[in-house]
Amino acid sequence: MRVTMVVARGADLVGLKIRAIAEAHDLPMAEDKPFARPLYSATEIERPIPAEFTRAGAEIVHPIQ
Repeated sequence: MRVTMVVARGADLVGLKIRAIAEAHDLPMAEDKPFARPLYSATEIERPIPAEFTRAGAEIVHPIQ
């Protein structure tokens, strides 16, 4: 089974730089601060996203219509 990995992580100026790089490469982005804050606290770069975040993350990326 494939897992979603953390490839970048940042807050404040680092977060803005990550967003700028993503925009420059036309990568899709979504903003959900109530989801992002606990995710930031629970993750590390090059590690899988913890299981408790996968469903909420999938709903942000692929919203149910």
